[in-house]
This record gives sequence, C-alpha cells and structure tokens, in this order.
Amino acid sequence: MDIKKKNQAPQIQQFILDYLEQYPRSIVKQAMRHFAVSRTTVLRHVNRLIKEEKILQSGSTKDIFYML
Repeated sequence: MDIKKKNQAPQIQQFILDYLEQYPRSIVKQAMRHFAVSRTTVLRHVNRLIKEEKILQSGSTKDIFYML
C-alpha cells in the first residue's frame, strides 16, 4: 500500500465535509477525482463519517445522497 495515499485519510474526510453541501449526490465521485482514489476508498471514509455521526445518508443505490 502506498504510504502517501494512506496518509490522505484526514484530507479525504475533510474534503467530504467541506464539499458535501455543494455535491450531495456526487460527493463520492468528486472525492475520487480529486484524490485519484477508488470508489471503495472514498466509501470507506464516507461510512466512517456516518458512523461518527458527522454526516447522514439518505436513499439507496443510485438515488443515494449525503448531508451534514
């Protein structure tokens, strides 16, 4: 595993929090492009933020969106 990418965790989570209101339906895609990481990586961080109750998830599958 690339150490540089592993150290991106705080930046990825902050990016999600900072841009969530602007991109509630495409925040995962935006973070993937910005950090050049996989969907799985971004979703791991999204799920962590949900677990920490920093963001909420609504909808399912293709109609999913996130909010603060």
